[in-house]
Amino acid sequence: MKRIGLRAKILFSLIALFLVGFIVLGQDYIRHNGEWVLHPANMAIYKNGRLVVTANIMDETGEVLLSMNDGEVKYNDDRMIRESTLHAVGEPTSTIPGVLYYFKEQLIGYDMVNGIYGGGSDITLTLNAELCSIALDAMGEHKGTVGVYNYKTGEIICMVSTPTYDINDPPDIAGDTSGKYEGVYMNRLTGGLYVPGSVYKVITAYAAIENIGDIYEREFECNGSVVINGETITCTERHGTIDFETALAHSCNVAFAELAVELGPEIMTEYSEKAGVGERYNINGLRTTASYYNVSDADDNALAWSGIGQYTDMVNPCQYMVFMGAVANSGTAVTPHVVSELKSSSGMNQSVPNGSRSINMIEPETADELKALMRNNVTSYYSESNYAGLNLCAKTGTAEMEGEKPHSWFAGFMDDEEYPYAFVVVVENAGYGREYAAPIARTVLNALKGLDG
Repeated sequence: MKRIGLRAKILFSLIALFLVGFIVLGQDYIRHNGEWVLHPANMAIYKNGRLVVTANIMDETGEVLLSMNDGEVKYNDDRMIRESTLHAVGEPTSTIPGVLYYFKEQLIGYDMVNGIYGGGSDITLTLNAELCSIALDAMGEHKGTVGVYNYKTGEIICMVSTPTYDINDPPDIAGDTSGKYEGVYMNRLTGGLYVPGSVYKVITAYAAIENIGDIYEREFECNGSVVINGETITCTERHGTIDFETALAHSCNVAFAELAVELGPEIMTEYSEKAGVGERYNINGLRTTASYYNVSDADDNALAWSGIGQYTDMVNPCQYMVFMGAVANSGTAVTPHVVSELKSSSGMNQSVPNGSRSINMIEPETADELKALMRNNVTSYYSESNYAGLNLCAKTGTAEMEGEKPHSWFAGFMDDEEYPYAFVVVVENAGYGREYAAPIARTVLNALKGLDG
């Protein structure tokens, strides 16, 4: 009997180990099945390191950005289109991942239930290739990014990151010592982090509107600087006596430094988080880098600098573009997406994963007040004639960089039912936002709306 009991215990132990192993294998399969199938060693779907599929990646107009035919990969014939859409489309080795990486399963025709069912899928992007080309040309030799998206639907129509290169004639990036291609593999719209400078004042204004009851009656005295906690905060001009609206339009450091200190670290942190700082948006599988705001160890002087977009503030351009969309859209932020349609080889539409979602980011009344302030920036200071026909609401930023030229920012939106687009432009180490980033935005938005100039 003892021998039978021992055998039963051994048998039950083996069954238990089998069940544990089965569960672990099942969990691994659910988590990693796509990775296993898509491994380059799988000769059923790879040939000489390239996916053996027949599929196309197209822009919103049907322009083919990339075609794949049984291991042969062909990019668009136009060099500017190839370069301007490279970070969105990606390249075959996934050094620049893009849609080629995040939609491999759909491209080869695979799902967890059916395995490799073959045929693959054509992918239509929300991008407009011509507009991306115009944005790339406007950036010139500068590094940075241009993003434009529909703040009602979440469709990204322009996603340009520089530096870039021609995939059909790749340069010697590894051997480059000039710095020209530094960071070329990163999509700066989704993966970049920058000191924001004065564009952050819109977030500080957001906090001030909801927490300082007499904010529109306040007057600020700017003599070109202010001493806070024994240290000087400098301003670009001597603005004299100004109100809240004028302080934002003229980007007065003194006024917004004083506001940040009055609001305090808790409120500034709360409203930074409300504006999306710290969030990572999922764009069809691609997660954006989180913006950063931390004043836990800041004294009043450091807190003041944080309120004007300096100190340790770091902002992701895509996150800020979404915040601009929320201001435009009565407080509702619609997260971005870049894939609009998946169509199988049989012509069937398929579900697009990780699309846009809505977030209640700002109270509608506050959003309307911020919109009015940003509209006033354009009409009273940036000059409406520079943006005629755009009904533009915007904010410039000049982010000071120690030992380098400032980063140039321009962000905002068109307050236009027919053209509901928010935008962000960042030009690295260029200078004033009004002089460098703003003209790029004007060129792109004019092209989008079909305007001259």
